[in-house]
Amino acid sequence: MNTNVIIFKINDLINEDITVKSRRVPVVLGRMIAMQLMREQRMTLEDIGKTFNLDHSTVCHHLKKFNHEVKYNDDVFAIYNKLHIPVAEKTIYEMNRLELISIIEDYRKKENHGNN
Repeated sequence: MNTNVIIFKINDLINEDITVKSRRVPVVLGRMIAMQLMREQRMTLEDIGKTFNLDHSTVCHHLKKFNHEVKYNDDVFAIYNKLHIPVAEKTIYEMNRLELISIIEDYRKKENHGNN
């Protein structure tokens, strides 16, 4: 899958630009998911880094962090699985914008509920 499609889908989903330098949670999470999807497309760390204007070691750190988050954070695990694994025969690339927004809104509600 084209890296531009992955970035576009995630940008559209979270209404943020994941290619800019930011530490905001939605941007970092979106960037980590994008990097993981790109890596699964057999992109090298260097090529993924070029996409985000980052060093390959930073990409490696993001992927390790993503793997940790998926393992220990149920919300991240749920979001990634909904985007990665076909849901009712659909993948992230086949879902429409409203379906993807619903996934993120559910995550944000859980995140906000935990902060209260």
